Amino acid sequence: LTEEEKQAALEEVYHQLTKVHPRPYAHTSEKTLREKREEVAARLPKLDRWGTALAIQEMAALLGDGHTSVSAGTAGHYLPFWLREVEGQYVLWAAEDEELRGKVLVAINGVAAEELAQRLRPVISYENEPWMRQCAGEDMGIMEYLRYAGAAQRLDGAQVAWRDPVNGEEGEQWVEAQADINVNAVPMEALRQHGRVPTLMR
Repeated sequence: LTEEEKQAALEEVYHQLTKVHPRPYAHTSEKTLREKREEVAARLPKLDRWGTALAIQEMAALLGDGHTSVSAGTAGHYLPFWLREVEGQYVLWAAEDEELRGKVLVAINGVAAEELAQRLRPVISYENEPWMRQCAGEDMGIMEYLRYAGAAQRLDGAQVAWRDPVNGEEGEQWVEAQADINVNAVPMEALRQHGRVPTLMR
């Protein structure tokens, strides 16, 4: 993206949020939204496409509307699993590696799962805490989100630490990222239990 394209994207989203959205100030103020636009504009020159989208998403997330968000598209780097929150823990409930399935996520690249969720909060559009945590679990599997959260410098994979909820065994392993998720490689029954095939980008 050129600098002009980044700024144009920011202004277009700001226009949509303030002029088209039916209730832009239900959970934030006009001043807060305007100041966020100025802050994001100052950061854009150093950001790539994903960084730009996530910075602008910070502004969209201020509306507190789970249906209003900015997407960078699907051309990213994805860890081959999905996380689902179960009783306050993030579980690797669908993973290409059978050894990882059902394990509790402890950390990614040394950053604890709960800490990751909180670091991702500013870029999640949510109306309640359960929805925020569900979205955080999805986002933890995207390397560009992990980079945003300060948990990754490289995008080709991550060191994943886990715990077996049955016997308490702990371990960690390098998980290579992919250009896309092979849905056929994960248990479809698990996907059906979730109610949908998870979207990679909201």
